[in-house]
Amino acid sequence: MKYIIGLFLIINLFSCKQSQDVAKSKVSKKSVQLKLIEAKSQKWHGGAPGSGSGFYYYFLFKRPKQEVNFDSVWIDDKVYRLVKLDGKFDTFTTEEVITVQAIANPKPNTPVIEILPSLETNEPPLPKETPKMKAPISYEGKALVRYYINGAEFYTIVKDIQTMQPLFYPSISK
Repeated sequence: MKYIIGLFLIINLFSCKQSQDVAKSKVSKKSVQLKLIEAKSQKWHGGAPGSGSGFYYYFLFKRPKQEVNFDSVWIDDKVYRLVKLDGKFDTFTTEEVITVQAIANPKPNTPVIEILPSLETNEPPLPKETPKMKAPISYEGKALVRYYINGAEFYTIVKDIQTMQPLFYPSISK
């Protein structure tokens, strides 16, 4: 009986190891589908009382031939929704570059103001507090971007995020 249990455990360990190796190989193949040009962050401060403050995160990718749907980005232990910018309100997007943005608000219960009108989507409104959520895969870097190409899920690991000058919005005068 001991031998049967021991044999069962050994077989089980080998099958788990194989499935982990397959998962790792899929992740490494998936993580190189889009070429990340650069990642930037910019602290912003609202000018009107109660408008809050936070960070904009910009991720610039080389534009692929196929359609890409960006979903989420994990930074530290928080997840943010990504929105593809159209070039009307950003200077990064070109025919060769796709820019996606996440808006992070580090202060709980402070409203996030949608400053760029081009970001209107059918998505539910951004939460007042950024949800904490473990990334779907382990990664070493500053951020993990998830996107879909032809319905298949892919990831890009962001090793570094460049810091831009802070943005101070003017106050609203009465």
